[in-house]
Amino acid sequence: MPLYSIVAYSAALKTVDFIVEGLDRSKTAMIVTEQTDTVCGLLSDEFECGMTVIDACGYYSAKEKISYI
Repeated sequence: MPLYSIVAYSAALKTVDFIVEGLDRSKTAMIVTEQTDTVCGLLSDEFECGMTVIDACGYYSAKEKISYI
C-alpha cells in the first residue's frame, strides 16, 4: 500500500508542476541562414520575441552563416 501512495503523490506533484510551469514554457528552434536581416525581421514581427544570434561558418561551403535561436 505505501507504494501506491508514493506513486499517487508523485503523479499529483507532476500534474501541479505542469499546470503551474507548463503553460509558460516556450519552444525553441535553431535556424541557419545567410539572409540574416530578412529572417530576423520576419520572425521578430510574427512572434514578437527575442532571438540569439550566433556567428557560424558552413563546413562544406566555408561561407559565413548566422544561426538564430
